[in-house]
Amino acid sequence: NVIKVTSLADTGTGTLRSCVSQTMPRACVFEVSGRIKLASDLIVAAPDLIVVGQTAPSPGIMVTNGGFTIETHDVRIEHLAIRPGDESTGTTPASRRAVTVSGTSASNVMLKNLSMSWGVDSNMNTVGGVDKVTVKNCIIAESLWHSIHPSGARGNGALVSEKARNVIFNGTLLAANMDRNIRWKYDTRGEMINNVI
Repeated sequence: NVIKVTSLADTGTGTLRSCVSQTMPRACVFEVSGRIKLASDLIVAAPDLIVVGQTAPSPGIMVTNGGFTIETHDVRIEHLAIRPGDESTGTTPASRRAVTVSGTSASNVMLKNLSMSWGVDSNMNTVGGVDKVTVKNCIIAESLWHSIHPSGARGNGALVSEKARNVIFNGTLLAANMDRNIRWKYDTRGEMINNVI
């Protein structure tokens, strides 16, 4: 099913959140361009999702004040700028990231041609036993240092958590992060191919 995103609002008919939250196989295409300011993360709980950012008119789509939390399989997100930022509203600062891939149900996830920056905790994380996560031709940069995180200074790039399998970073730029370019925790398996750090 092709679902058209016709609104830059956070919630309601025609929004990205509405498309992401559907339960049927779906492709989110854009008839608008500009900034989507989130009140909380976009939770991807149902599988078979493609977010096709390249369909947006110029200058494209920028998601701010939060990002995506992917908790399921067969998800592809491409051609978006995701900048969580340090505004007072949005996803809780303790977990404000561009993308979080979380849990044992999260598998076969492709993140392609994304610009992930200005994360408060970090720009991109996996959490738990994810499998088959590919980050391809992305930018992971300029995570925020000494920002609004409750634990103080962060500034992290990408973290691959315990028990993750088949996590691949390919053709990606990691720049201007204070740490985690990329940090692999214990009991993880993956590859780094042709990246620039």
